[in-house]
Amino acid sequence: MTAAIYKHKRGKDKNGMDKILFQVRYQLYFPDGSTKDKYKYCGSQRDANTLCRRAEFLENSTRSHSAKPKELIMAQHEGLMTEEEALKFAGNDAVVAYDLKRVFENYKTTNKVSNTAYGHTINLRRADFILGWLEDYPIPTLTENDVRVFILGRLEGTLVHVNTKNGRAVEGVAPKTVRNDLEVLRAIIDEAVTLGMVANNVARKVDCPDKRKKLRRALSKTEITNFLDAAKANAHLAHGYAYYLAMIALYTGMRRAELKWMTWDDVDLDESVIKIEAKEIDGEEFTTKSGEADVVVIPDRLRALLKEMPREGRFVLGGHRMLNLENITNSISLIIKRARLPPELSLHNLRHTYGSWLLKKSGGDLKYVQGALRHLDINTTKQYAHVIIGEEDPAKGFDYD
Repeated sequence: MTAAIYKHKRGKDKNGMDKILFQVRYQLYFPDGSTKDKYKYCGSQRDANTLCRRAEFLENSTRSHSAKPKELIMAQHEGLMTEEEALKFAGNDAVVAYDLKRVFENYKTTNKVSNTAYGHTINLRRADFILGWLEDYPIPTLTENDVRVFILGRLEGTLVHVNTKNGRAVEGVAPKTVRNDLEVLRAIIDEAVTLGMVANNVARKVDCPDKRKKLRRALSKTEITNFLDAAKANAHLAHGYAYYLAMIALYTGMRRAELKWMTWDDVDLDESVIKIEAKEIDGEEFTTKSGEADVVVIPDRLRALLKEMPREGRFVLGGHRMLNLENITNSISLIIKRARLPPELSLHNLRHTYGSWLLKKSGGDLKYVQGALRHLDINTTKQYAHVIIGEEDPAKGFDYD
């Protein structure tokens, strides 16, 4: 028997027309010499043609006893055979039916165990986007070239991830973002390997794009003065908290989410520290990036400002309601613009500025600055090291005298 297509009438559609279904008939040839007639219905001629070609390929491979585990897994995924039938061909090879939903559930559990709550949330957003792509590129048939197409699509903007929180989509992303996406894709496929749905992880054979390393950009003393002058002149931004926002960000190096969630209960002026720890307020949760509670030292100049600052509500920035993240970002960007500073600067450059100047003040003590910035990896802190290279650098006067 050769796979073939037959038309069948199955009642009427909503317009009273004959409803036509296309039946694909084929046969499986088992290793013990037995055969089994099989059929599957499709709603269109096009789908039936595609399925018929796959059914014919399966028919030929079972007849010649050359069906590979990967082909048997895909046959199950397409409904051309059951898992029980596949096992008759597979022998000792794993031919667990491909189930993307099951793979994802396993990924969620594994990722939650190995990450902080913050990291897990970010990875799940990436994974949701990647799952949509895997619907069109099933893991059992995924090739190294498919993975390269994924990378290229992300870099060039033909494959776009829509942010579920704000609905925005960025066309063309940085290599660092693609590297993060690729790590999540690899981890998802690792779960398919563990479950026995595929033999190996093709995504681990594809290199990530090179990370574009740039020196950390810190503000100069003049730029800091101009920035703070502009913040004071535009104090009405961020619901009237713009100057306080600018000062706290510049004098602590706190991250955006940390600034948003800071309450007066976190501020200890007697000890000159700000506590950064997980909390839940009004049904929303905040977790630290490292997963650990920590403190930030309050410099004397900032302590004086905080001491005089009016306490209108529980939140340091926002009063009775915390500022949202976009408001924080946009307010700082507008202050930078009005200070006539380079437009590529952002809130995160204030963190770089704090880290860079602290490194100078500490005499290049990377371990101290790593703790102050709460970096998990000291290699991140090392990216600030260029700021301490000055005229006194011994390598500049080196010679073989």
